[in-house]
Amino acid sequence: RLYGIDLNLVYREAPIRIDNNLFGLIDARGVTAHIGNDELLAFNIRNFLGIRVGSVNSNIKDTLENDKNSFWQYNNGIVCLCTDSSPVDNDTSRVRFSDFTIVNGAQTISTTAKFLEDNPAEQDEPIWVVSKIIRVDANDLEMAIKLTVSSNTQNSVSNKDLRAVDRVHVTLRDWFQDIGVTYIYRRGDRANAGEDVVQMK
Repeated sequence: RLYGIDLNLVYREAPIRIDNNLFGLIDARGVTAHIGNDELLAFNIRNFLGIRVGSVNSNIKDTLENDKNSFWQYNNGIVCLCTDSSPVDNDTSRVRFSDFTIVNGAQTISTTAKFLEDNPAEQDEPIWVVSKIIRVDANDLEMAIKLTVSSNTQNSVSNKDLRAVDRVHVTLRDWFQDIGVTYIYRRGDRANAGEDVVQMK
């Protein structure tokens, strides 16, 4: 079953609606507020890869620091899935989503969340990001996985990456955590120094 989080997002102006799919500029703060919730990135094949000098994430951070108002023009945006969407209080620029999950854009949203955490003075201003949000039937995992693959063609996607979106890995991670072992199942996940580690093969 497709799963994610329920949240409200604010659009810069009413989004383009094609069937039940939405395209437009969203205020990324509405998404970064949920960055600690695993289900936000449950169908994303990679977790946050960190900010290393010269990396894509470093460039994202530089743009946020130096040209935040043009950020949406430089950034590729995010691709998300949901099972339902509806305007909030008949306001077409505010939308309520059910089972919202990001399938491409973990680096954009995670780097933006880190930027806002490090720069509290910036938290009152919107950060516009291009978003494509596709409605998928909750039980149509075949379509969800197809959209995940097609949205991640810029880097090679392995079978291990695709297996990482299965919710069973969250359960395994929690079980291992209960006995003091860190379970690594997705590229970008890290363990703290000295921790016992088990990796998905």
